[in-house]
Amino acid sequence: MSKLATSLRPLFSFGWRMLLTLTVSRVIFVAWQWQRVADAEMLEAVFVQGFRFDLVLLGLMLTIPVLAFPILASNRLLVPAWRALLKVCLPVALLIIVFMECGTPSFVDQFDSRPNILFLEYLNQPREVAATLWGAYKLPIILAALFVTTITWINSRQIGRLVGAITPTGVMPAILVTPFLLIICFGLIQSTLEPDGGFRNAQRDDDDVVAQVRESMTIEPQEAASSTLPTLHRQGLPDPAR
Repeated sequence: MSKLATSLRPLFSFGWRMLLTLTVSRVIFVAWQWQRVADAEMLEAVFVQGFRFDLVLLGLMLTIPVLAFPILASNRLLVPAWRALLKVCLPVALLIIVFMECGTPSFVDQFDSRPNILFLEYLNQPREVAATLWGAYKLPIILAALFVTTITWINSRQIGRLVGAITPTGVMPAILVTPFLLIICFGLIQSTLEPDGGFRNAQRDDDDVVAQVRESMTIEPQEAASSTLPTLHRQGLPDPAR
């Protein structure tokens, strides 16, 4: 049992570090945008739903290591690969998370939104983006780079110490515990830790959805041009006599 716990301890360490990072980041963002949060009366939703999505992300991050666990951690010949996987993947995942959180304020200033697909598209032009950001946010970028570097170094050192103590768990213990780990991961991904499941997709008939879309577009029923493309409609020219 001690070998099993030692082998899994880096995953639990990664979990609480990730949740702590995202929670602290959320507190800072709420303080920064406090007036908007207060006006929208969304303080509870920001933290409750935000933490739920943190759990979803954690479940996704842990799925691959958990799937590899019974194969790599149980055998003395493969346990070096398990150590390497944890020693590289876990700090890199934390690095990406910290980087994204540090990059969020400038993106919010520019687009009034958390990083989305535009953030990834801009990565295709790193020179132009870097030059623009450096000119506008030179000091924040330097501070953010120092912060990301420091946090990554600390996490790598501490997780590395836990990984170095890992020894083979044996085949049967690894096989027995893996289903429970997968249940936890899938439960986090599906947000089953929250009774209502948080925000859910609306369960509505297609006709109701189409009618609401057309109503919001002020489309009359006779103007609809297609039954399969709800937004396709005929738009008449204005009467020149008016």
